[in-house]
Amino acid sequence: ERDAHVVVQVEEQDGLIVADVRNPWLGSSELLERYVFAPEGYDGDLPNGVVVTVPVKSSIVYSSVHGGAIAELQAVDAICGVADKQYFITDEIVERINSGSIADVGNSMSVSIERIVYLSPDAILMSPFQNKESGAIMRIGSPVVQCVDYMEPTPLGRAEWIKLLGVLYGRRHEA
Repeated sequence: ERDAHVVVQVEEQDGLIVADVRNPWLGSSELLERYVFAPEGYDGDLPNGVVVTVPVKSSIVYSSVHGGAIAELQAVDAICGVADKQYFITDEIVERINSGSIADVGNSMSVSIERIVYLSPDAILMSPFQNKESGAIMRIGSPVVQCVDYMEPTPLGRAEWIKLLGVLYGRRHEA
């Protein structure tokens, strides 16, 4: 049974992992997005939702909080770019930004679409804000995971987001 206070719920459905993200601004019943995490080469029927092939091998990460969690899951190799690089403090990520192996895609409020298209990530982890149009980033072809974990009112809700990251990066059991 779904916790009325949790924004995201991650569960198995017919051999796939599905994450329902409720709209934290419009009430607990409205769905912001459904993510369907499918293994590479999956050829079965997929439920409606944003399909993300997992594990993600390359990703753009907008938040240093997510970067830190990804590092804890030992999946930094799957980060190809970050937004707002000055806020990332995890040593391994900072070193890779400084060496150029993780690209700077600019400010999270106005990222370089050209740079992201060039990087062609498997997924983009974005932290949306209420009434802020995401625009072109939603249309470039890479699945965008709207991470509204900062709106979770409970520790249990925050833990669900760690589970989601674990699924994304092939570290489900570690998460």
